[in-house]
Amino acid sequence: MDGQFSLPAGTLEPHETIRGAAVREAREEVGIELDPAALRHVHLLHGRTAGNDWTGHFFIATHWTGEPRICEPDKHGELCWAPMSELPDLVIPYVRQALDAVAQGQTYSEYGWTD
Repeated sequence: MDGQFSLPAGTLEPHETIRGAAVREAREEVGIELDPAALRHVHLLHGRTAGNDWTGHFFIATHWTGEPRICEPDKHGELCWAPMSELPDLVIPYVRQALDAVAQGQTYSEYGWTD
């Protein structure tokens, strides 16, 4: 979703745990090392976009090693830190929904499903 903000994210590789994927994606996308044991799972989003069903797992990391930077400049154009109450307008809608849910203490939400 070019031109919109998101979080470090991606898909699972074979034989990889969700937590392991979070650690790998943080390293690949923003150059930081996370301690898997220190990650706290805070939200599960069951999404449906472009006709595909998927789940997104959101973790909070309160400490890491390294200085966050863009490590895939061909895929990402800007790194931004913002308070939850002041997110940029161009946050991917399902990411915004998940972040809002986390702020409200909700551990599960659905996006893109119609009744």
